[in-house]
Amino acid sequence: MRILGKRAGSAQFSTTAANKRLIILLSIFATALLIPLGFLANHVYKQFSEEMYYEYRWNAEKVVKYTDKHVYRMMSKEEERPFGDYQFFKWVIDPITKKKEVTKSPLIHPGHIKHIPGYIGHFQIDADDKFSSPLLPYIEKKYMTEKAGMEWSEVSKRLKIQGKIKALLIKNDFLQLPKVKDPHKKWANNNAKDKKTDQKKSDYKEHKPRTEESYMSKEKEKGQWQPSKSSESFGDYTAFEVEIDPFQWKRSDDGYYFFYRKVWRKSKRYVQGFVVDEHEFLVGVIEPLFGERKFETDVTLQVKHGYDVLKEFVFVAGKDGCKDVLVNSENLKKNEDSNIAYSNLRPPLEDLSLSFSTKDLPSGPGSALVDTLLMVFSLVIGIGIFILYRAGTKQILLAEERLNFVSAVSHELKTPLTSILMYSEMLKEGMVSDSEKRKAYYDFIFFESERLSRLISNVLQLSRLGKDSQAMDIEKCSVNRLNDLVRSKTSTLMSKNDFTMDFKVEGIDESNTDVLVDQDAFAQVVINLVDNAIKFSTDKDNPQAAIRKLDVGFRPAVGKQDMVVFYIRDYGPGVDASQGKKIFDLFYRVGDELTRTKPGTGIGLALVSELANAMNGSVELINRKPGAEFCVTLPAKAH
Repeated sequence: MRILGKRAGSAQFSTTAANKRLIILLSIFATALLIPLGFLANHVYKQFSEEMYYEYRWNAEKVVKYTDKHVYRMMSKEEERPFGDYQFFKWVIDPITKKKEVTKSPLIHPGHIKHIPGYIGHFQIDADDKFSSPLLPYIEKKYMTEKAGMEWSEVSKRLKIQGKIKALLIKNDFLQLPKVKDPHKKWANNNAKDKKTDQKKSDYKEHKPRTEESYMSKEKEKGQWQPSKSSESFGDYTAFEVEIDPFQWKRSDDGYYFFYRKVWRKSKRYVQGFVVDEHEFLVGVIEPLFGERKFETDVTLQVKHGYDVLKEFVFVAGKDGCKDVLVNSENLKKNEDSNIAYSNLRPPLEDLSLSFSTKDLPSGPGSALVDTLLMVFSLVIGIGIFILYRAGTKQILLAEERLNFVSAVSHELKTPLTSILMYSEMLKEGMVSDSEKRKAYYDFIFFESERLSRLISNVLQLSRLGKDSQAMDIEKCSVNRLNDLVRSKTSTLMSKNDFTMDFKVEGIDESNTDVLVDQDAFAQVVINLVDNAIKFSTDKDNPQAAIRKLDVGFRPAVGKQDMVVFYIRDYGPGVDASQGKKIFDLFYRVGDELTRTKPGTGIGLALVSELANAMNGSVELINRKPGAEFCVTLPAKAH
């Protein structure tokens, strides 16, 4: 027993080590597959991310381009505006009569200026630092309603706008001109110098300084244009040429933009331009551009002047493009989200920049397919690893069972052979004079030889079934004949263990029913079932151990035509429900290898199951109270 225990323990240790090696190998295999897969997935997602980045950047650049285009169209119209449009009255040439006549400027109606978002009004500052606006004529207030042809309420409204523009110009130093002693020579030289500097500083590609012919009342040219009450004529006019610089831009700290140009006439500088509200201007220029931009996530656009954030637009993504625009003007700071694009606008707004950013770039349209493929591939790898692990552990357990089987067979052979050899030598040498002892020794040798014969037959039968080398010799056998076969094959085993057998035939006509079996295979099934029943019915811990009886018989199969059930029932402790199916596995034995006391090899019931299947039948276990019943279902035919 010490040898058996040692071998079983060795097998357990080998099984544990083999399981560890299997887990390590499978882990290495899985890692070898998953690492390249991870690198590939990372590369694919990075590629998708780059594609989405460039798509977002392309959309952002489109916004910048359209913003520049919008501003360019607005400024182009203003660049082409004549010098005289900045006065309430202007001289024009009649296209039919080719004569000069006085008309009103197109700028006298602020509501008609639709191309400039946030528009407040135009202004002009002449060489003498005098402010004027096309909103009202450059005359005394008491002549306003008569000369401008407007009600006083409208004049008052325009005076307020004009006052607001003038106050902004003063606040931002547009009306402060340098004072010089010589109003003719030195002023002209300074203006000429400023002209060259301003041209160099403000010139840009789209618009160069231009020269145009303009007209002005001679009286106004002399600074004396103050018509009398009865005056209905503007007098004569004078023609002159002016040189007009491109527009420049300036921002005030209180949220206004000044677009202005310098006009040169005989070295005298005039400043003409218009004022817009910063908030309305930026919203009017930028917000409409995002309706056609398709962003899958929210995008933030910050309008910056240097390092200062002037305005922030949050474009809320929708299914078919931007569904909403949120405008922020307070507590603005640099956005820390992922930067998409950064670009300065074209002149004259070159000091303004647009910065685009988003919290998360989408993974791209192909990411869903890649996610699915990765999940499927990972699932396949996981299932494959699991199958390999199960197959490996099954082989390890099979190897352990085979080792236990070899140990059990060795023990089952060695112990009775040693006893047989010892009793044979004693009988041969005449050492046993008592006739009862000699009979007991002969019986021992006979029974042990018969048991060894059954063991060897089981092993040989199992090997033949495993190789599919034995064909069943199926023949018709009556129930009575099979009962006689059971008695003849089990009588010795029953008498040795002092067991009795109770034969029963229930619901079957013994003389008119034939069972289709291979007699040798059926005999081996019976011997193994009886041996197993006797072995596990004599447990010392079983309170029913005194019932040394087996019930054997035939009965019809429930719900199966042309089938009968051959059963053997013992009155032992029965079989635990958790082991009901395992006991038919090859090499399986109940209990622990280190503490097992019952002899056996673990192939008897497995052989019963294989032989039953070979005869087109099946075997099952039914727990009774007390005992267990093994049922073999076999095909049968009535006469």
